[in-house]
Amino acid sequence: GGPVLCKMVKYGQTLGPYLSAYILMATALDRYQAICHPLAYCSWTSRRSRIMVWTAWIFALGFCVPQVIVFSYQEIGPGVFDCWATFIKPWGERTYVTWYCVSVFIVPFSVLATTYCSICREIWLHAGRSPQQQGGNCSPLISRAKMNTVKQMVAVLFLYVACSAPFISAQLWATWDDLAHTRPFFS
Repeated sequence: GGPVLCKMVKYGQTLGPYLSAYILMATALDRYQAICHPLAYCSWTSRRSRIMVWTAWIFALGFCVPQVIVFSYQEIGPGVFDCWATFIKPWGERTYVTWYCVSVFIVPFSVLATTYCSICREIWLHAGRSPQQQGGNCSPLISRAKMNTVKQMVAVLFLYVACSAPFISAQLWATWDDLAHTRPFFS
């Protein structure tokens, strides 16, 4: 496909993981604000929500830029061209893979876990209170809705880890273990 397609494809390959992780973070922060700080959330406008989504897009688009720098269209054999990564020896590949893993998995996971644990804590603290103790009118419907929110949060967190951790772990292992390529599991 040539050098332009090489860079476009490599850029796009990381856009999906980055964007989904950062949109999940924006959603988690929005839920945190709505449940843990409901009075402040009343002033939370749709404009702020849009800003959070745009911020997620900007971070995702920005974090994909190193792909364009690292990958290039190269001759890998006589007359054979392919899109390959070139790293500064000896630390370039480890730095790049570690940065990717931290920015696409560790940071989003930390934000998701922190916000969702805070939300669950808030819900459990107020689940047994009467409407008068909570300082407002709460119906059982809201309570059920909050319980469904907790179930959804646990599912999101579990599925995020289940879907992302195998790839991230394999990347870190293959990069940091000098003998990884000699192991049967590697091939």
